[in-house]
Amino acid sequence: MNFRLFDGLRRNASAVEVDHIEAFAQGRINRRDFITRGTVIGLSLPFMSAVVAACGSSDGGDSSGTDTSSAPAGELKAGGVLKVANQKPSGPVDPVAMENLGAYTVASIPLEYLCGPGEGAALAPMLAESWKPNADGSVWTFNLRKGVKWHDGTPFTSADVVASLDRLAGAGLSASIAAGSSKAVDETTVEVTLLAANGQFPYLVSSWNPQSLMTPVAFVAGTTIDAMPTGTGPFKLTKYDAATGATFVRNDDWWGGKPFLDSVELIFSDDPATQISGLLGDAVEAMVQFPVIGGEAVFAQADKFVVEGIRGASHRQIWMNVREGNFTDKRTRQAIALGLDRQAIIDTVLRGKGDLGN
Repeated sequence: MNFRLFDGLRRNASAVEVDHIEAFAQGRINRRDFITRGTVIGLSLPFMSAVVAACGSSDGGDSSGTDTSSAPAGELKAGGVLKVANQKPSGPVDPVAMENLGAYTVASIPLEYLCGPGEGAALAPMLAESWKPNADGSVWTFNLRKGVKWHDGTPFTSADVVASLDRLAGAGLSASIAAGSSKAVDETTVEVTLLAANGQFPYLVSSWNPQSLMTPVAFVAGTTIDAMPTGTGPFKLTKYDAATGATFVRNDDWWGGKPFLDSVELIFSDDPATQISGLLGDAVEAMVQFPVIGGEAVFAQADKFVVEGIRGASHRQIWMNVREGNFTDKRTRQAIALGLDRQAIIDTVLRGKGDLGN
């Protein structure tokens, strides 16, 4: 332990941050949890790396929270069109009212969140460069990225954030805020007073909460992204057909730098088999989502396709009628549960792409 460095880091930290730092120093949480939770309460990666170094941690893993061991060699080739098979939007692509993955994909390409995805469950800066809670987590302050512009060239400001959060609250989609909970301190600072303390609030203005995309002040209830195409993201919506697909072109003024691709095309289909056929036949280069059952041909070509998996809430179960018939007897239900090799089912039916439930 480097006590001089450690004390220096603690000295200027808030009560919430000190508690988190102490939890790591005392071994109550591991390095991964320290990094993940630290991003939520607004600690920077350089600061957390310094804490890890001061504590002399050796519990494994990269202290930055980023695994670079599998980074691809060589440079990415700029240009080209990425064609993606995507589910059809189930209705109008209103960033607040969207209901399925098809609509979410359309909206999340041109629009962005305050907080972005980091490594694993960690958060990373997106439209907000940093954020901090007060002592009890009931008030959060977000410092916005400077120089960000909407696709029409107008500046992105705190007024847009306040309007977006008010719209989210007005739709009844947030239990943490109400209309008026947010206020613009200045053009690049927003203060959000929660209805109750919540130490996880930044997750609710990130991609973990799809409806929290930031939209301009001009967006009102019912505004759709195809009717008012705009955003702060790397690609601009130029064409949208609810039945066939959407086209996005590169935003050369994106705050994150010039995107590598020239454009992205979404090709809509609600039939997974059709999407998989398109992938196998090189009509598309990617799919947003596909089921394990029915996707055997994709898994069979591991030399051609890369399959990424994420943990989610989707689950499989056996339903039993407990009001009448054989399953009214608890012992029958227990016998069936005891007779199933659930891990074997996961390994065989889902190719290991799942976890055991309770």
